Amino acid sequence: MIAGDRSLWPYVWKPWLTSAGVFAAVFLAGFWLVLPLAGNVAERIGTASWVGNWVGGLLYLVIWVFASSAIYLAIVGLMSSLLWDTLSYEIESRIGPTPKTTAGCGLQIGDTLARLPFSVFIACLVLFLGWTCFGVVGIVAAGLLGLFDFTACSFLRRGHAFWGQWILVWRAQGWGSFVILCGIASLLPVVNVLLLPVFVAGGTLLARRTLYTDRV
Repeated sequence: MIAGDRSLWPYVWKPWLTSAGVFAAVFLAGFWLVLPLAGNVAERIGTASWVGNWVGGLLYLVIWVFASSAIYLAIVGLMSSLLWDTLSYEIESRIGPTPKTTAGCGLQIGDTLARLPFSVFIACLVLFLGWTCFGVVGIVAAGLLGLFDFTACSFLRRGHAFWGQWILVWRAQGWGSFVILCGIASLLPVVNVLLLPVFVAGGTLLARRTLYTDRV
């Protein structure tokens, strides 16, 4: 839908670049902190600082490959309902009657605060236990977080914050497939960020399929 409807593109670029920018900022901040530390450690053991910088940089890149999915999940979990609401609304309004918004500032703040521990928990679960059961734990955990985050905008427009999703989201047909696709995509660096608008669109359509959310 997004690729074929150019009128939706303006609602993609800003949140997309913001999410990618935060993701890149976290990466660069970590790199900026690691290199001087690695150089100092190298000097203390009698090695040139540039050797420590190279080794530290390589180790950081390796760690980032494994940790990037957890960082991505944390960013998405905290920002999805705030950044992608306009795109979600525009997509849903093309299908049928859609409430513009019923989520006040208080509800949005409460929703974000409620998602914070859940997002951090899932991110830590993926980081430390995601490899277990041949990676199935990481895929399912990441997918469940995506299910709640990418359907958030549609639910919030109807006044249902994070805690209300626990009842409503399971009514959507195809939520299991959505969980698997989100989980697999979250493990692919760069690709996971590029697919953000696609999953927002999918989550919006998924949420609308629930019996309650069709009652706009």
